[in-house]
Amino acid sequence: MIQFENVYKSYKSKSVLQNINLTVRTGEFMVLIGASGCGKTTLLKMINKLNTIDQGDILLDGVSVTKMNDTRMRRKIGYVVQDGGLFPHMTVAENISIILKVLGVPKKKQEARINELLEMVDLDPDYRSLYPSQLSGGQQHRVGVARAFAADPGIILMDEPFSALDPVVRAELQDKIVQLQKKLNKTILFVTHDMDEAILLADRICIIQNGHIVQCDTPENILKHPANSEVADFVGPRRLWSNPEFIEARDIMKTDPCRISGDRTVLQALQVMNHYAVDSLLVTDKHEIAGIVWLSDLQNFKQYTSSLKDFISTDFVSVYEDTTLKKIVNTIDYNISGIIPVINHKKQLVGYLTKSILLSSLSKQYETASVSNSRSGII
Repeated sequence: MIQFENVYKSYKSKSVLQNINLTVRTGEFMVLIGASGCGKTTLLKMINKLNTIDQGDILLDGVSVTKMNDTRMRRKIGYVVQDGGLFPHMTVAENISIILKVLGVPKKKQEARINELLEMVDLDPDYRSLYPSQLSGGQQHRVGVARAFAADPGIILMDEPFSALDPVVRAELQDKIVQLQKKLNKTILFVTHDMDEAILLADRICIIQNGHIVQCDTPENILKHPANSEVADFVGPRRLWSNPEFIEARDIMKTDPCRISGDRTVLQALQVMNHYAVDSLLVTDKHEIAGIVWLSDLQNFKQYTSSLKDFISTDFVSVYEDTTLKKIVNTIDYNISGIIPVINHKKQLVGYLTKSILLSSLSKQYETASVSNSRSGII
């Protein structure tokens, strides 16, 4: 666990970080994000004492970094920088084994560990003898990640490690680092200025503006509930719609659906439909969804006093209010479903979705792209 307690930092009498209080839980993937110069990299480097603390304290598993031996502490913290940080005059194997040599790991175990780490980052053991100049940018970053994990540290610090890579390679490495973090239960503190990257990687995102933490929360909560207008502007007004895995049925459903009890008559159902100008009604029994009645099934039936129960269709699919838009679209054929009842976990009806609601919600992510392209001069 990493704890920041009232941390303050300044350069040449200019305040860079003020009153930073933050706890990064063990095994958590925390992303620090903000505009250039906001203090996020400064904060990262204070953990392994590459930057000093002017005021306050940083605790690693309850122990102040000021009481730790610098060298011993850094051996327990993996560090990945933007360009990979490999030594150009050393081979891949030599770069990876630096910390292992310092720790006194026997040569035979070093060799086995190097092969294990290369496999971990999807590189062939044949890369051992190559120099950084013989590797692509993505391969260099993989070696950098392997070196950071070499001594099996509990904490990994990553300072914009993928920002210089092309989108395809960057996406591959983002997926890889998430896999490793989950598999090995590492505590990762990751610095970026890219909100899309933060959303993709983080358990929680910490937004820093002008040296202050303005919001620290899950990606979903930040997208849905930005702390202030500045956070909303930084996140972007439509970014939520580009991430349908964070949009839930409750966010887009219509509330107060037209409903009727199953013990009513055909005439009463027709009157309700006529009053609300709808072609279907959701039938409920003690607030639980029992089925749907359709206008097409009732309008040619002349015995208006007949019970509605004979016309209730149970051929429908409902979703929970916390079901994501992504799951709804991927699993439900709304062309067949027509209307999709939304229920809570007590099985009570709380709303409904329709094809038009889903299509409208999905179209907003393309509106985002359109706005972005028009601003960039792309038509």
